Amino acid sequence: MRKIILYCLIFSLFFSGFLVNKGRGEEINKEKITVVCTTTLLGGFVKKIGKDRIKVTAIVPQGMCPAHYDIKPSDIQAISRASLVFSHGMESWLKNLIRASRNDTLKTIKIKGEWDSPDLVIKQLELIKEALCEANPSDEDYFEKNRVSFINSINKTAKRIKNQAKELNLNQVKVLCIKWQEDFSYWLGLDIIATYPPPERISLKQVLELTKKGEENSVALIIDNLQSGTDFGAKLASQIGATQVVLTNFPGTVPEVKDYVEMIEYNARQIFNGIKIQNKK
Repeated sequence: MRKIILYCLIFSLFFSGFLVNKGRGEEINKEKITVVCTTTLLGGFVKKIGKDRIKVTAIVPQGMCPAHYDIKPSDIQAISRASLVFSHGMESWLKNLIRASRNDTLKTIKIKGEWDSPDLVIKQLELIKEALCEANPSDEDYFEKNRVSFINSINKTAKRIKNQAKELNLNQVKVLCIKWQEDFSYWLGLDIIATYPPPERISLKQVLELTKKGEENSVALIIDNLQSGTDFGAKLASQIGATQVVLTNFPGTVPEVKDYVEMIEYNARQIFNGIKIQNKK
């Protein structure tokens, strides 16, 4: 009788353990949403919201302008396996890439507009969350919780940056700014005298106009974008006696910038340091 009871106990323990492990296995093997993002910036946003419920691949390497990217065979493979693709809308190559992948069930989401200012990014995060929720409605609460947490992190950093900008009277600092950093410069409160396109699009007439405006308004900073090239800004700054500041609009391009929050901290610090350098001249 004792042996029968013992066998029953062993079988019960074994069976319960099997069910636990089976449940864990099902949880581990739960299929994740496969997402492709054209840039590391979008990839970072999607990861912050989806976390362990998604699998993310970013196509364009860190530091490269997405408009100038050349697709590779591995990109076709990545797209062919994806459920969602997030893009900025400037990637003219994406249409051909999707066509080559022959993925008829793929859904594409364009996150248009600038992404340097926190206010704009927060609006874009809602679009990303909605797309993920549509792909996997059962994780809606999870995605929303992560979105709110990420927004809180952005707001906390943004508040600290804005306070420092106010202390330095950035509204009195005159700048010439590349178009791709206009929104962030405006968000900081800088006095933008004029903006300019990427160097390869600047005409001689524009160069003369920028030089004249810079000299007449005693411009303090030339704000450049790392991914767009910085030689023109350096020459312009030297010409008018200003300080060149180089910002980035993609994380991962410098060692201390691993995500969006670190990126806006880095960019703000570059501007603050540039002002200090200019004041010493």
